[in-house]
Order: sequence, then structure tokens, then C-alpha cells
Amino acid sequence: MNARMIFIAVLGISALYGFALGDWTEPAPVIEVNTQYAERTPFLSSDGLSLYFARGNTSGYYYFRIFEATRQEPFGPFTSVNEVLSSVNQHVFAPWVSPDNLRMYYFAQSENPVLWQLKVSERAADNDPWPQGSDISELNLLGKIYKPGLTGDELTIVFTSYDIAGGQGGYDIWMATRPDMNSPFENVTNLSEINTASNDGNPYISPDGLKLYFHSDRNGPAQLFKATRNSLTEPFGNIEHLSFFDTPAGSSVSPSLSSDGTALYFIRALTGQTTDIYVSYTPYLAALTRIENAITEKLDALDKVNAALEKEWTAYDALQELLESGDYGDLSKGDIVTAMQKVYSAIQHQELSKKTLEKSIEKLEDALAALGWQPPPPPPIPLPVAHWTFDEGSGTTAYDSVSTNDGTVYGATWTTGQINKALSFDGVNDYVCAPDDYSLDLGTHDLSFAFWFKTNESSITQMLTKRSTTTGPSNRVWDGYSAALLADGTVNVHFRHSASSDSGVVVTSTASYNDGNWHHLAGIYTRSANLDLYVDGVPEGAQGDISYAENKNIDLTQPLAIGCRIVHGRSNDLYFNGTIDDVAIYNRALSEREIQQLYKNGAAGL
Repeated sequence: MNARMIFIAVLGISALYGFALGDWTEPAPVIEVNTQYAERTPFLSSDGLSLYFARGNTSGYYYFRIFEATRQEPFGPFTSVNEVLSSVNQHVFAPWVSPDNLRMYYFAQSENPVLWQLKVSERAADNDPWPQGSDISELNLLGKIYKPGLTGDELTIVFTSYDIAGGQGGYDIWMATRPDMNSPFENVTNLSEINTASNDGNPYISPDGLKLYFHSDRNGPAQLFKATRNSLTEPFGNIEHLSFFDTPAGSSVSPSLSSDGTALYFIRALTGQTTDIYVSYTPYLAALTRIENAITEKLDALDKVNAALEKEWTAYDALQELLESGDYGDLSKGDIVTAMQKVYSAIQHQELSKKTLEKSIEKLEDALAALGWQPPPPPPIPLPVAHWTFDEGSGTTAYDSVSTNDGTVYGATWTTGQINKALSFDGVNDYVCAPDDYSLDLGTHDLSFAFWFKTNESSITQMLTKRSTTTGPSNRVWDGYSAALLADGTVNVHFRHSASSDSGVVVTSTASYNDGNWHHLAGIYTRSANLDLYVDGVPEGAQGDISYAENKNIDLTQPLAIGCRIVHGRSNDLYFNGTIDDVAIYNRALSEREIQQLYKNGAAGL
């Protein structure tokens, strides 16, 4: 069952068990999305995997832009946030995305001259970028209109107006229809049964067109309301103030319901503070989410138990060797035997903890199954823009299996890798040089890179890979990205942009990986947010804020170096002493689940 099917199944199950939409959990901030800046107008995609919203007034960019937060499961946290649409000298707000993810309706606002327009952006495939939208001219002729919302068939549109002819005054909600997707909207109607002399706006209409959510300040501060109708030909009625969502000392605006009706996203604005996105769930979805979170935490605990067991067995084996050696120093044989007994007892207790955790996870998974939930399949392996598998086994060319960025091998020797073949570097003058190419640039997009490495020794800092603009180590002003093995065996990833007054952002692991074993490293550059480091599928080190470079076009000019710092052939280029395998570069920020899948596949030799 895929993620889209799971999300749709929730609606059927909630209907089966009779959960009322009036029952909601306490609204909580969407912390993966909210920043110190202003977030507005949230909209959840039909499959539940993307949250579209507007963000503006950031430190480096005044105008509002549209962002997309994504996740791998409809009930999970959002793991990646990326800008998807902006317009020169214009605000863009209020995205609404079609069920097939191919059309995005939104609102564009110019300040000088003042111009408010509804637009629609269309793309050929759901992984294509969103182009600039075209005007919905038949509606824009009305005047100042914004915040579109549509039914699932896209034949009915609701929107907000400001002080246009035929309205109730101030902000009003309007509706228009069309007979088919190829026809213009017509039958423009002021929803007089909804509107008041106060401000009423930012409507969300349910996919079937029978429910309308909106905000209004008819009672003072803006609050959320709901109206319903029995058919598409009837006016809306049964207006209900959703007081549960009121914001004390503030306002609640821009409601948006998930397509299955189990999650409500909206904006809370506290006096004197920036706006944030909040979400509330029906009890069914809240139960699913909490069970899933519990499983995740227990799986994390199980990983820690397994790691502790490995260390305890290593300690036990070391004591066994000491006992057999007969060289106890100041200790007696009895001391060694007692220590072995205590460690073995700890192992037994740890094994019991492991079995208890495994049984607990099994029962929680049974609970999810009883609720009709099934885990989605693992995500497909993400496609890189460049990929050096190092599987050639001979020669001086490391072929790029995706594009034409073939690397030249200097001195490194072919050997057995984590996945088929690999390259061994001697730490003296071995490296691989991939040519300068735009596909390896940071540009204005996010970037990820991932590879496997195994150390021979680490008494000095050694560079695993680097791409930059620098012309030599003496040039301290450079743009680029890199990964390094440090003298103490820790690893780091580094992001630098010369517009910054500091030396860039570095995230360093807490653990040492100078152990002669294979490890998977991933560096993730989310331009509007953080620099992240993953080792063996697990986040390592603290996040580093790189939002200062969010809107910078970082055009790199040097080749990509693998196994050294800069391709100049000098003795101080931090040559790596070890083995590297399966180097890949992506022009987006990989999600944590994708990184874990890369690690799992590679660990299995796939």
C-alpha cells in the first residue's frame, strides 16, 4: 500500500468508526516548518506528503515566496523544506495544489503599482519545478482578489476580495464555477450568506464542495468558522464558530483541511509576534501518529541496545584474552573471573531488554494493523545528478554513471568495496578529479552528497571530497562544500560562502570513525535552513544554520576532488589514506528516510 492509498484509507476508517470532525487535538505548531520569519497560508497536498505555504520578510529576502515541506509518510514529520516559487518584486501567497500535483493556483501581489492577481502554474510531471503562473484573467478583472481555494475537480473556486463592487464591504468571500477545465470561470457570486460588514476571508472549500472553512473578525479578533450545504446548488448555511481554535491574545486565520478531513492546518498570529503554522488532528489520526512515534522511539532504543551489546561482548572477549594470558598485573585471577561474570550478567539483562523492546514494537505494529494502517514501502533510491560507483576495477577513468562527469584516477588503486569495487588511496598523492560542471554546483538550489569510506589511519586531517572556487590553500575566500576526516577520527562537512564574514559552517561528528570499518557519510545542504551530517544513516553532530546564503548563486569553478583537498598535486593537499566507494551528488536535500535507505541498501551490498 503506498502513501497516497494509506492517506485515502484514513477517511474510510474514520467514517467507519464514526469520528466526528468536531473532535480535535490541541493545536500544535508545525516546528519542522516554522521559523523566526512569517509563515502563512498553509495547504496540505491530497496525498498528505507535501505542505505548501508562504514565507516572507526573511533576513535576506523581503517578498513572500511559496515553499514546500515534504515527508515520506502522511502521518510523519516533515523532513525537507524547499522554496518552489517566487516572483521578482512580487509577493506570492496562498498556494492550492491539484490532487494530481500538476497545477498550483496562487495569489501574486505587487506593491508598486498595487496589483492583486490570481494565477495558476502548470507542470508536466509532479517532480518538475513549478513555472511562473499565468493569469486567471476572467477573475482578475474584478479587482483586488486573492487566496484561491478549489474543489477536487477544479470546477468551483472560492476566493477573497477587497472592497470590490457587489460585496458587503471590506474583505468578502466569493465563488465562481466553470463547466470543464478548458473553460473560463463564470457565475461569479458573492457569498452573501457568509459575508458580513466585517472582514471575512481566506476560504478553504472541501473537495466535494459541501464544506467551507474561513476566518472572520465579526466577533473582534479573527477566528475560524465553518459552513456547510447539502448540495452544490444550495447556498452555504449552518455557520459554526470553531471556538476550539481561537488564539488567546491573538488571531486564527487561513484554515486548510486535509483532503480526508482528519487534519486542520491554520495560522496563529500572536500580538507583536510573527505568524506560525499550527495543526490539529482528529483522535484517529492522533492515535496513529502517537503509535508511530512510539515505534520510532523504541526502534531508536533498540539500536542503542544493540550497540551496547556489541561493546559488552567486546569487553567480555577482552577479559577472556586477559584471563588466558595469565598476566593479571596487580589483579588476581579471581578478579578477572568476577569481572567476566558481571559483564556476562549485564549482557543477559541487555538481551532481555532487547527481547522486551522487540515484543513491544511487534504489539504496537499489531495495534496499527488493527486500525487498518499498513507501513508504506521503502522509498525508491533517489536519483543523483552525478554518481561514481568505482566499479570499473581497472584503468584510470572513474565513469559517471548518470552524466558525463567522468573522473580521472591519479594513483589510486582498484580494490574490493562496500558495493562491488572501490578505490584505495595511499594518503600521499592519490586522488580522483571530476571536471568542473554546472551539475556539481550549489547554484541557488539545495545539495546533498553521499559516499562510503573506510580508513587506514588518521593521525592528521584528511580530505574525503571537496568542490570550491578557491585557487589554492592560501586563498582563504572561497565558496563550496567538503567532507573531511579529522586527526581524532571524527568526520565533518563544511559549507562556505564568501559573502559570509566567518569561515563558513562546519558540522562535526561526535564519534570517531577511524576504525578500519566501512561507514556511510551524507552531507545535506538545505539552503534556507541547515547543514546536516549523517553517518551510517544516523544524524551526527549539531545542525549548522546556513540560511545566510539562502538566495546566493554559488557558482563553483574548481573540479570535484575525491581523496584530497584541491587538485594541485601538492604535498599539503590533505590526501586521504583509506578506501572510498560509491560517491553520489544530488541537486536537492535528501530526506532522512532517503539517507537511511541509501545506507541500508549499501550495507547490504546493493
